[in-house]
Amino acid sequence: MFAQFVNLEGIEWWWFVAPIFNVCLAMREALLNINDLSHIALWLGSSLFYAFVAVTWAARQFQREDLVESIS
Repeated sequence: MFAQFVNLEGIEWWWFVAPIFNVCLAMREALLNINDLSHIALWLGSSLFYAFVAVTWAARQFQREDLVESIS
């Protein structure tokens, strides 16, 4: 719903870095065939960063022995 009512011409850059909103805005731009390289770079960079942080956190959690050997 958010991406439907946003004017893409006057949107601030930080919306393309905010989680969830960045993917919605990127999909809207793709559907409207808008190719703004700065928006693509912000979206792609922030999404890769969030993915890296999530994978790093998950790897640390799975390496913890107390989680692996717990009864519950």
